Amino acid sequence: MRAGSAVVAGSFSELPVDMWNGYIKLDGAVFDNTIPIPLDHQGAVELHFEGRGGTISITGASAKLESIGDATYVEEFRP
Repeated sequence: MRAGSAVVAGSFSELPVDMWNGYIKLDGAVFDNTIPIPLDHQGAVELHFEGRGGTISITGASAKLESIGDATYVEEFRP
């Protein structure tokens, strides 16, 4: 994922991080624990991740997500 004009706040105390919770906000629309795909958004963006050892928030003016590789089954998802 790429965020244009990004500002990062917070940190994790160690890497890698087990993520517990998070959201992405696109012009006020909130997506809890999921990221819409495909994503090529021009406008206000806020990403917030919570995990073992801290939290991190990223704000920016745009977001673009490009998938790499083939899709694979992870788990059943019911929005």
